[in-house]
Amino acid sequence: MAGQKSIPRGKLERRRVVGLAAARAGVKKVGHLTVRPFLSARKRCAADQANDVAVARIVFRALSTLRGTALKAAQLVAMERGLVPEIYRCELAKASCDVPPMNRALVYTILKRELGPPEKSFRQFEWCPFAAASLGQVHAATAFDGRRLAVKVQYPGMADGVKADIEMLRRCLGPTRYRRIFDGCFDEIASKVGEELDYRLEARQTTAFAKGCPMRDILIPEVATDLSTGSVLSLGRIEGLHLDGWLATSPSQAERDRYGQLLVDFFHYGAFVQNVIHADPHPGNYLFREDGRLGVIDFGCVKHLEPGLLKDLRRLSSPPAHIDLAEHTALHGRIGIHYRRGIDDPSFVRFFSDWVAWLGEPYRREVFDFGPRHDYFRRGAVLAKALYRYIDHYDGSFIYYGRAEHGLMRLLEHLSARVRMRPIV
Repeated sequence: MAGQKSIPRGKLERRRVVGLAAARAGVKKVGHLTVRPFLSARKRCAADQANDVAVARIVFRALSTLRGTALKAAQLVAMERGLVPEIYRCELAKASCDVPPMNRALVYTILKRELGPPEKSFRQFEWCPFAAASLGQVHAATAFDGRRLAVKVQYPGMADGVKADIEMLRRCLGPTRYRRIFDGCFDEIASKVGEELDYRLEARQTTAFAKGCPMRDILIPEVATDLSTGSVLSLGRIEGLHLDGWLATSPSQAERDRYGQLLVDFFHYGAFVQNVIHADPHPGNYLFREDGRLGVIDFGCVKHLEPGLLKDLRRLSSPPAHIDLAEHTALHGRIGIHYRRGIDDPSFVRFFSDWVAWLGEPYRREVFDFGPRHDYFRRGAVLAKALYRYIDHYDGSFIYYGRAEHGLMRLLEHLSARVRMRPIV
């Protein structure tokens, strides 16, 4: 099993990985641009797509090698299906699914530095992690007082390279046409990734969500403050099945609908009452329990929402039957979505009318069915491809809310749930 030695840690070593990837991507782009003018329109489109495929594989192979903040930032830029080209999302998924854990000796060293000798901190500690990702890995453990814990241990050196890794991500995206679109988001991503690396902050955010959420069927872990530091976070272990495992038990439609509504209400309560959202809608952050409750974990990535943004988001979640294009393009601009073309462009008018109608469709119906018979996401994929003909750039103000909301809908699609999407608060 590969260990921490497989992850470049020094700045020069990490820059070398990115430099090689950028050079390879640049060579691909030069070759593509050299032949592109001589191709027919049909072949030019196919060549553009082939170049995207090649560059995406180079970029995300490098990011998976670097892991840490570079890979985490790339996951945020991906913003779920439909918001970036599918090939980028697919390559990122491949890069993220096979993260090698740290070896036992390194984990022991970190725990000893942070908490003292592990044998004096824990009655039992499982050295093989049950979860490993971009910023840290999670071990099962038992405290001396009997508490059953999930202990998250941060990979060493992650906090040192946030700014450098974001700059490297910019370089990696440089040969692509998506650099301009997401360039305004990188400062926000750097800030949020920096927050995720502060486990004391995550502990406070976890406790705040647990105290602030009145929903009895939402279970949030308790922080073991005596066994937590800035780089080690110990939480009460929540038992339950992840989404795919739970679906394998063949739950009824009523159970799917119930859990789907829990996800929707938890998201909207956080946004419109607590003014903060759990901004990492990964299926692995939800646990489906035998007692009917939904466990929600990993509060490292949360987004606090400003009153002005909330007001505009509430308008988006209650779209009128008639869409005023000038008003809605201005509304999109305020929340952070900026377009290159305006309402005097007939093709943009047609696209934007369809786009806004699609975005608001789940909120206009009393109950929306995310089941497989509905073509909502198929139509959305078509519109998302057209979006890149008109989009100029995103602001950082919207990227986390957009990612969280879209991720929520993807979870509902996976559940095939029928839910009320209108905020109840």
